[in-house]
Amino acid sequence: MRILQALQTNLDGKSKQYRDPAWTHLFLMNNVHYIIISVWRFEEKDLYGDDWIQQHRKIVQQHANQYKRNVWAEVVSY
Repeated sequence: MRILQALQTNLDGKSKQYRDPAWTHLFLMNNVHYIIISVWRFEEKDLYGDDWIQQHRKIVQQHANQYKRNVWAEVVSY
């Protein structure tokens, strides 16, 4: 569990390098989704549990929603 927490902390730090918030959310959405798929693929889901999977799917959805809001805000502002 500590490895995934360290990975998440690392991703959060790297996501701050983007100036555009839309890119930040796209980066985090993509990487958290990849982590979920990796946990599922390597059958670590038994170790982390369905609650962990569901919690992180919600995080992916939150980043997707924020990404859409940021992108559409740019479109509407023109």
